[in-house]
Amino acid sequence: MSASSSKALKSRHAEIEITSLLDLLDLQDEAMQSLFAKALNLYVSPGADARSETEKEDSLKQAIEDSLSQ
Repeated sequence: MSASSSKALKSRHAEIEITSLLDLLDLQDEAMQSLFAKALNLYVSPGADARSETEKEDSLKQAIEDSLSQ
């Protein structure tokens, strides 16, 4: 297998994983979609690497608690 075909295969695999995740997310209600977006932003938003894991976990716990009380 050439390097370019290997790269294409990896790209296709990543595309399938993203599509599967989006399909799963579409099955969730609006509150769960919002919670997922908040969790994702904690880890991939600009400056997220400046926050400690403990801060991220605390923020995620708070987001979960907030979503349960709505």
